[in-house]
Amino acid sequence: MHQPPGKAINKQQGVALLLIMMIVIVTGSSLVLATANYQNQRQVEQIDTLQDMYYAKEALIAYALQHNANYPGQGPGRLPCPDTDNDGDAEASCNETVGQYLGRLPEFAVLPSGSRYNFSNTNTGIDQQFWYAVTPAFHMTGTAAGLNTTTNPFFTIDGVGDSDGDAYNDVVAVIFAPGEAVNGQIRVSNDADDYLEGDNQDGVNFIRNDPAIASENFNDQFVTITRNEIVTAAAMKAAMDVKDSLDGFYDDGMNYIFYISFFHPNCASAWNFFMNTYPRDNANTGMCITQTEQQGYDSALASYASAWYAGEAWDTVDSYNYVNATQATVTFTDCNIVFTINRNTGITRDRRDCND
Repeated sequence: MHQPPGKAINKQQGVALLLIMMIVIVTGSSLVLATANYQNQRQVEQIDTLQDMYYAKEALIAYALQHNANYPGQGPGRLPCPDTDNDGDAEASCNETVGQYLGRLPEFAVLPSGSRYNFSNTNTGIDQQFWYAVTPAFHMTGTAAGLNTTTNPFFTIDGVGDSDGDAYNDVVAVIFAPGEAVNGQIRVSNDADDYLEGDNQDGVNFIRNDPAIASENFNDQFVTITRNEIVTAAAMKAAMDVKDSLDGFYDDGMNYIFYISFFHPNCASAWNFFMNTYPRDNANTGMCITQTEQQGYDSALASYASAWYAGEAWDTVDSYNYVNATQATVTFTDCNIVFTINRNTGITRDRRDCND
């Protein structure tokens, strides 16, 4: 039966409309899938970047913990200077001007021994190397009186820090992943404005986001190193130095730290009997020099402590307590850990970190 022309046209139009709808649906689905895949890819990249930042953080803390061994005369806890000229190497010194709190995270530092200490080279090939800021009191050329448990930073994160009453969670260093260039940023340069956004460009007060900046124009990620993380590690190294001092004192014939209520009327025989337990006053052979426990502790540090112990003013923040001839405890101002030092079994502590 012959179909009227109008019905054929209508049928063709219906088929065409159906095809268009199918194309729209398929295209839309593909766009949704592509967007989801892109978002998933971005999330994976962000997670990978975050993991790399934590690896860099671990390397920086390890460097700080070993600083006294790598830089004779300086104590533990000091962090490297930023790389401000983009040559990959940490600067040999950091000025205390705001402009030099911030720079690229060094790929490495050249130690006084000539060897290299590696940090991170993530994304150097696409000019998205991590950036890094360190507060002056904790960098390797800081002019603070000493780096110990009373040293304070002054960075803030989202307005929190410095004098907020929670000093141990205050931030001493920040590691940034700058992300792709946004909002007209031009790379390659040594200008933080071309890598970081908002207040992060200034190197003192850092932000995770900024309501005044459109989300597509803010892509900084960062992780922090807190005062507690650095100071706890440094306090452990200081306690180890105290143990070395007490061990040296003990090995020379003194108890841990002994002392002293006994006084023998015949100094020479008492001195010989105790095998040099009592230091002898050679100017007066009929007398022995007696010391209090604290005086004995001070003598041990004066004779055996590393130069950095006094150099970083740890001797002004420590508190010694005699337990017995082979055991003592030591604490440090503004740190809640009690370190028990035993001649035979080593060092134990009563809590995980200074802030516990």
